[in-house]
Amino acid sequence: MEDIYSKIYSIAEENMKDFGQMEITNNAFSKWSSIEYDVVDMNYLYDIDNRSFLEAAYLAFLDRTIDTEARKIWELRLNDNKEKFQRQVTNSIVKSMEFKLNNVDIINNKYKMKQSKLLNFIEKTYTFKRIIVKLYSIYRVTLRPIKIMLRKFLKGGNK
Repeated sequence: MEDIYSKIYSIAEENMKDFGQMEITNNAFSKWSSIEYDVVDMNYLYDIDNRSFLEAAYLAFLDRTIDTEARKIWELRLNDNKEKFQRQVTNSIVKSMEFKLNNVDIINNKYKMKQSKLLNFIEKTYTFKRIIVKLYSIYRVTLRPIKIMLRKFLKGGNK
């Protein structure tokens, strides 16, 4: 399957010569093409070089290519140990709000961060409070009969 994607990449690269270079490497494109859209199996990404891993991770986790500023920062670390570099890239992307909004699941992640119980509690509490705020804004614009039913339900039934 990767042969097909390599050929597609080569054709696109040939066509791009007049406009500049491709934003990602052939290796990153091939790896990204073999990953499901909303579930990233990290086993597909572990065996590639640091540059390709960086590009494939951005495509897989954030559904976009790496921006210029981030690329400049990460290029300073491209010569780091492969495992250390992959851990840093994975953890920084997973911590970002953009990743959380993308709703991508990661499987076989050997770089998973260990969170403290306190941090998990704070994160869950923050999420719960955001849900309450959203629900209240919806509640405010609902019709009066529905509000009455909701109040009865929240108070515990037919009181």
